[in-house]
Amino acid sequence: MRAAPALLATALLLASCDTDNPSGSTSGDSDDPSESGRQIALHQVSGDGQEGPAGFYLSEPLVVLVTVDGVGAPGRAVQFAVVDGDARCQQTTVTTDSAGLASTHVLLGSATGPVRVGVSLPAATDTTWFAFTAVAASPAPVEPDPDSGTPPGGLGDYALRFRGASRHEVRVGLVASGGDQYTVELWLRPSAAAGPHSLSLPVQVVGQQATDGDAKGSISCTNGTVGFMFSTVDQMPHALYVSQAAPYDEWTHVAGVYDGSAMFVYVNGTLQAEAAVTGAITRADIRGRGTILGGLAGTVDVLDQWFTGDLDEVRIWEVARTATEIRTHMHRPVAAQPGLIGYWPFDEGTGASTADHSGFGYHGQLSNFHGNGQPAWIPGVFTEIDTTGS
Repeated sequence: MRAAPALLATALLLASCDTDNPSGSTSGDSDDPSESGRQIALHQVSGDGQEGPAGFYLSEPLVVLVTVDGVGAPGRAVQFAVVDGDARCQQTTVTTDSAGLASTHVLLGSATGPVRVGVSLPAATDTTWFAFTAVAASPAPVEPDPDSGTPPGGLGDYALRFRGASRHEVRVGLVASGGDQYTVELWLRPSAAAGPHSLSLPVQVVGQQATDGDAKGSISCTNGTVGFMFSTVDQMPHALYVSQAAPYDEWTHVAGVYDGSAMFVYVNGTLQAEAAVTGAITRADIRGRGTILGGLAGTVDVLDQWFTGDLDEVRIWEVARTATEIRTHMHRPVAAQPGLIGYWPFDEGTGASTADHSGFGYHGQLSNFHGNGQPAWIPGVFTEIDTTGS
């Protein structure tokens, strides 16, 4: 059964925020003929006048209400956009809940001072603004609060549960850089319900390949063995495996890194395997299905694979993350930043899509998630593990 709509829907981080009319629309009636003659209004509910330390998310959400003929209107796209100040230059589109409310947090930038956010929707008669202030922190952080195990931005902390027998997968398009540096990292919890895997091929968790010759940074988990694989432009595959690394029914962090001269596998922030490799990573996409979270598209259907277990905080980088960076950031969300080209924290908690928070727009569609007695959306890894000592 599909869960009830959450108050905060998927946030779409876009590139521009230098306009005083964030929606690009003009005041007045909607272009939708069915809206003709209806009174559509946008009301500010709460969030004005806050203060927050620079680099942190605001502690309280910005909330607006959309009404049509005086009644709260669900399912309306509302756009929040920074129009003055330093707040990571983000625009966020949020869909109103069943009561007509739309809510979002704002990630403050590294500078201090006043910030103004404009809120609009195409059918509204006006635009409203929120005003708040970024205050200095010492030292000023550039990430969400490292002492907090709760996710930033007012989002719930969720993960996705994948059932291989049901062919669950999330398609996000082709995420690849073609350079000679790359990192893929994630939290996974393989399920004992899958039973021992007898095939010779590894079970892919993040599949970026159809054959060994077009792998662009795949992570696998088979009977507790985790692996990292990519192919260079000469179609030569390179793979590293670590046995007994991911116990059933336990959260494990896995990172595969390539720095142009060697590839590495980290498990829970500790280096477990490495091998010398050189060359640029291929961008080939033989079957044209791109990157798949929760499985892999083989050259023919019989070679397709699906992971059974839970997945959270999938991140793809076009840079080689260091051991220190992996350990520092594995226990908390990250902000959009240079080098991060795909990021799925799975924090929607409802619906059939999941947003890419890297800013590159690789938003995912959940395929074949039709229940079978287990919810697709489950509590996230930061809710279920102790991050206070990290």
